[in-house]
Amino acid sequence: MEHSRGTRVAAPRSSIDVWSLQCEDCLKWRIIPTQEEYEEIRRKIIEDPFVCSKKSNVSCNNPADMEYDNSRFAPNGRKFRAGTEVASFLKENPEYKDLSTSDFSFSVPKVMMDTVPVDAAKVESSGGSKRKFNPKMILAVEY
Repeated sequence: MEHSRGTRVAAPRSSIDVWSLQCEDCLKWRIIPTQEEYEEIRRKIIEDPFVCSKKSNVSCNNPADMEYDNSRFAPNGRKFRAGTEVASFLKENPEYKDLSTSDFSFSVPKVMMDTVPVDAAKVESSGGSKRKFNPKMILAVEY
């Protein structure tokens, strides 16, 4: 990206860490390597639902590319699954007084609705009945 005076300006960084889709058949999550590929699949998701076999050398029999585990880890390796566990740890370890439970999030990555096609839920299947669109099957991950 170039500024009007000829100086280079860094392109804005995306807040999306991973492009992924959920297989309609097995519900496993598959990582899509590029935004361009993700957008191409997303544009056709109603007419041509995403399935594992659309990825090269992948089937529903393969393990998922990613799982959602919202655990967090303390410096000593202790695993936290909820804010109450973090609060207990912080109380027991005053050397981390600069941290707060609000510094930790256990929320599931959200579906960024602004990335879901506006007309996705309105598209009719070839049989004439409306097919229910599940935006969670298309996920641009933002934490």
